[in-house]
Amino acid sequence: MDNQFKKMLVQRFGENLRFNEPMSAHTTLRVGGPADLFACPGTIDDLIFLLKSLHGANIPWFVLGAGSNLLVRDGGIRGLVISMRKFNNISESAGENNAVIVSAGAGSHLAGLCRYAAERGLAGMNFAVGIPGSVGGSILGNAGTAEGDMESVIRSVTLLWPCGRIETVEKNRLIFSYRSLVIKKEIKKEIKKPEGYGSNASPLLIQGDFSLVHAELGGESSEISASASTAMEKRMRLQPAGLSAGCFFKNPESGPSAGELIDRAGLKGFSIGAALVSEKHANFIVNTGGAMAADILAVAGHVRRTVRKLFNVTLFPEVIIVGEE
Repeated sequence: MDNQFKKMLVQRFGENLRFNEPMSAHTTLRVGGPADLFACPGTIDDLIFLLKSLHGANIPWFVLGAGSNLLVRDGGIRGLVISMRKFNNISESAGENNAVIVSAGAGSHLAGLCRYAAERGLAGMNFAVGIPGSVGGSILGNAGTAEGDMESVIRSVTLLWPCGRIETVEKNRLIFSYRSLVIKKEIKKEIKKPEGYGSNASPLLIQGDFSLVHAELGGESSEISASASTAMEKRMRLQPAGLSAGCFFKNPESGPSAGELIDRAGLKGFSIGAALVSEKHANFIVNTGGAMAADILAVAGHVRRTVRKLFNVTLFPEVIIVGEE
């Protein structure tokens, strides 16, 4: 990455471009080394300029949402991190068959989308109340609970390709599975979870459209708000407060959940440095203050080895792990 390229980006983005930005400031785990460059574009034109420039210079990029399901290693991220936080508009329009189409920018917080729906008496989003993260990351990871997931409400997604082409992809081309999304091969490059999101050849998800229903058709407005409050109270009661990335491991396809297996293994309270397996929910690894990414990864590694030894079950991370050691 030569100085001329950096100068060009500075001229375009000014204070919205930073060098050697600590990723610990942008993840809910509060760990992670520096990104070479960190940009916060505010318009589609800015995004197009950025992607074309990076693609032309063959510089890798990684897209950051809310940083809630993300662990950045201590060596940081080479290339450029694109923060989507300014793409946070939420609006609505009339859909077919009495549906209401709610459009949310990829940088919107999922909590904000849930609140928007509840305040307007729109049913469909209450399954996601209390799930941290951005709309973009939640779509790509098919975020959900026992009550539902993003697949149940998504109508379409809008993609921006590095060449500047914007494309809307309808639900019939979206293939969701547990904590993942791919797009049918009419689009040559598959979209997966964010680890595939940072390739120069891949498109960037910039918006999701959701099909919801008015309260008078899907339930009283007061019932929707009450249900949202109940869901939030349940999450607060069952999940630990503090610095975490949410559930660290995916649940196995069958049998006990990851949290149950870790609990049965007697690993609640296990710690390395300031990284701790939560006493409240065994599938949470918490930064109790001052942990390094290496500490969290060491705890996760011990958990995986122990569960595999005791139960012959291999746990796979749900948290996205990126960066250099």
